[in-house]
Amino acid sequence: MNTPFSTRFGPLCIPERCRWRSDPPLLGFAQYTDYALLHLREQGPFVWLQSLADANVSFLLTDPLNFGLTYDRKQIPGQSSVDPTVLVMVILPQAPGEELRAHHQAPLLFDAARHSFHQIILERAPTRGLPTEPAAGLPVTLHDHCLQLYRRDDDGSLQVGAA
Repeated sequence: MNTPFSTRFGPLCIPERCRWRSDPPLLGFAQYTDYALLHLREQGPFVWLQSLADANVSFLLTDPLNFGLTYDRKQIPGQSSVDPTVLVMVILPQAPGEELRAHHQAPLLFDAARHSFHQIILERAPTRGLPTEPAAGLPVTLHDHCLQLYRRDDDGSLQVGAA
């Protein structure tokens, strides 16, 4: 049986398939290398990158296409033969009237085969276009590597699974 981890959603048992290592660690978060991807069904195209060491450390992520962003493969240094899944951090509004924004010059690259990810810093901004229709959830390449959560209709409690 898995030991529960403290998360922003309360204690959760995180299967190994949903755990990720940040290699190298995220800038400014060197002490945190182990994370989980958590997807709350009602949050649509957004997913949480949750530190497994500190419940207070989590980042909201999404597919860059939801913000109309595309990255030229030449912009991604150290590209291996594996095509990474690119996600961007979402910057939440800090004042009324502000909109969600993407941290577009520091995308995260996920390698599902290695269960690792890293962040790159780009000097040039990605190509901007019109946002696509928001995806229903995660990119397909990450779906099996993310803990799916939903709220029960009867009492609003959080449950694990894709019900």
